[in-house]
Amino acid sequence: MHPHLNGRDLLREQLDACRAAGIRTSVYLTVQFDDKVAREHPEWLVMDEEGGLSGPGKFEGCFYRFLAVNTGYEKYVREIVSDVFESFPDIEGVFFDIMMPHICSNPVTVRQMVEQGMDPESRIERKRFGVEVINGFKLRMSELVRSYRPDCAIFYNAGHIGPRHRGMIEAYSHFEVESLGSGKWGYAHFPIVARYVRTLGKPFVGMTGKFHTEWGDFHSFKPQPALEYEIFRIIASGGQCCIGDQLHPTGRICDETYKLIGSVYEQVERLEPWCVDAQPVTELAVLSPESCGFAKPIRSDKELAELHVDGGLSACVRILEEGAFQFDVIDVEAAFENYKLLVLPDSICVDAALAEKLKSFAAQGGRILATFESGLNAERTVFPDGLWPVRLTGRGPTDRTGELAAGKAYQFNDFAEYIIPSERIGASLAKIPHVLYQRAIDVEAVEGAEVLAETRESYFDRAWNHFCSHLQTPASAKPGSPGAVRNEAVLYFRHPLFGIYHKKAPPWVRALVQDGVRELLGRPMVSHNGPQTLSISLNHQAKERRHVLHLLHYVPVRKGQDLEVVDERLSTGAFQLVVRLPARVGSVTDVTQPDRSVAWQQRRDAASGAWEITIASPGVAGHQVIELSHAAYNLMRNPD
Repeated sequence: MHPHLNGRDLLREQLDACRAAGIRTSVYLTVQFDDKVAREHPEWLVMDEEGGLSGPGKFEGCFYRFLAVNTGYEKYVREIVSDVFESFPDIEGVFFDIMMPHICSNPVTVRQMVEQGMDPESRIERKRFGVEVINGFKLRMSELVRSYRPDCAIFYNAGHIGPRHRGMIEAYSHFEVESLGSGKWGYAHFPIVARYVRTLGKPFVGMTGKFHTEWGDFHSFKPQPALEYEIFRIIASGGQCCIGDQLHPTGRICDETYKLIGSVYEQVERLEPWCVDAQPVTELAVLSPESCGFAKPIRSDKELAELHVDGGLSACVRILEEGAFQFDVIDVEAAFENYKLLVLPDSICVDAALAEKLKSFAAQGGRILATFESGLNAERTVFPDGLWPVRLTGRGPTDRTGELAAGKAYQFNDFAEYIIPSERIGASLAKIPHVLYQRAIDVEAVEGAEVLAETRESYFDRAWNHFCSHLQTPASAKPGSPGAVRNEAVLYFRHPLFGIYHKKAPPWVRALVQDGVRELLGRPMVSHNGPQTLSISLNHQAKERRHVLHLLHYVPVRKGQDLEVVDERLSTGAFQLVVRLPARVGSVTDVTQPDRSVAWQQRRDAASGAWEITIASPGVAGHQVIELSHAAYNLMRNPD
């Protein structure tokens, strides 16, 4: 208890106030950040390999000093947890914050690693041990919590959720996606994590904050359109929603803050009937590099504690969202057969086990889109035999430091190459060379494979003594390795298209990828002719016998150097939307504006048997929810 409370039990008052309002309560405990403990027990702190203690300098006004949970600190945390439940036996949940694996070299860690036959001098071994430590801690804490309350809600927060969490599912009751779009996460983070976490079989909560930036930004206010965007994205993804605030030292909540929160939650409340038990409907999936990407060198002991999302994965999710494709992000343990198409972005390492799983997926009619090094084995020497439409012929040139140029971004695009779109890949583009800013690896098409896009080399690679103009050397007439090749199951682009899009976002790269998806998928479940900034999610409520469309049009703009801002609802203008469903629809309703009629029609596609529902939209400004009811049709057919 804080000494300035003078014995006042503020937590008890908060719990009672929430209970009186019908609000379930969860107690927050910060674990690896505890400034008081860090100062009293420096021997419990995470230590780097040079002997330096975790966190900022001793006299900085900051509490970011990480505590190691494999020290005597675990006993201290257990005592706190026990104290919480013995003092407040009526709480319904515990939120453990700051729960990250660390690459630690403190004396306790070194001793424990030696006892377990591990090499503490190896950074790779220390990384593995750090993951084992945090996972074991979670299991023991969950066991303790459940000894007091078996049905207690439990979550361990690290600011990010990815494939490493799959092995620890039993320690969690649910997941919470902390992702403040205006903070260090950015607006690209949430869709990556939400699309992954919803595949793990547990409910999830999306968490943002009321702040203009992020936690600790007292007396700041997020614009209402931004808060709407962040919350509506959560419910469109199939999650429950949470808006964070921080209590002022006076203990009084700010009325204006809760007017802001209430203005958004009022809208959510009206939409709840179309959100409860709504399941996302998807037809393709992105295989996460966090699950099976090529091993990257660990540069520092602090690396695991940093928030990091693979740039290629981020770009892949953005391109697919801009194309209105309905998709998940998955790991290698997922059931591939749940999808028609898998996307392997840039850096997916395919070992023998994954190769067999991909071959089985393809044998059952599944399709694969892969780019750059995705598909190569760990040694980066061969693609899966008999599955990929290409074979590796070379890794390309090296730069002046001796490193391979392929996949690297250079200030002046020194090793750029050029792709020529075709009628199938890049159909909307002019059939002339388009620059690809990063070098590819070299491949050749195998027998029976079809080249869908050719490339051209530059006249020469840019160097200190041989250059042309400000940036890359122009395209020559000399053909390069094929740019896009497919066989029945796999379409392969040899360039790091997603890495290129992450750095420079060329619209022709987006067009190449989206055409590649359509080449393999056929007519997608959802399509429209509106702006690429329109986000569309399709959900299904089986009990209510309806599909639910969420359409969002909020555009984050980098108005300041540090963050993106959403401060207005922008209209898309009129557009046409097509949804392909397995069952006929009886009615289409605008849930957000029920008094406005929806212009729609449907037809059955003879080839696939799918029902195509075409909706003429006058435009979306902000958020729109459309109900496509199958129940109404069934009632017309069977009035009894």
